[in-house]
Amino acid sequence: MAEIVGDVGLLCPPAMCRRSATPLARIVDDDDLHGELNRRGPERAAQFSWSSSAARHAEVYREAIERYG
Repeated sequence: MAEIVGDVGLLCPPAMCRRSATPLARIVDDDDLHGELNRRGPERAAQFSWSSSAARHAEVYREAIERYG
């Protein structure tokens, strides 16, 4: 999912699901790419937390209740 991966991963278009091994092969075969993604992955993951996810969900529910309540 592009909104999660950002620029710290490789995406596979849905129409190419059967070819999803191609991005994985790039990561395995390209040591520089592998190293870069490996280094930046934890930084990207740190941008997400259960508490911020829960807060965002609660906000969406509140907006829905206000609008359709």
